[in-house]
Amino acid sequence: MPLFMDCHNTPGIKIQEAEKAHLKDLAVQEKYNVKYLAYWVNEDSGKVFCLMKAPNKEAIKKTHLL
Repeated sequence: MPLFMDCHNTPGIKIQEAEKAHLKDLAVQEKYNVKYLAYWVNEDSGKVFCLMKAPNKEAIKKTHLL
């Protein structure tokens, strides 16, 4: 399965907020054959990066709740 990484511009995000969103992604990942591998948060720049394996971008969009 291909690897994907996305970047979210979320000014003002805190690590705790990103963690909650990541847990929501994990809760639905199997339904869409997506495997979330890691995420990184840069509070200073307001960016969140997510690394996942998925069959396609559409599957990721269906699981991503951030």
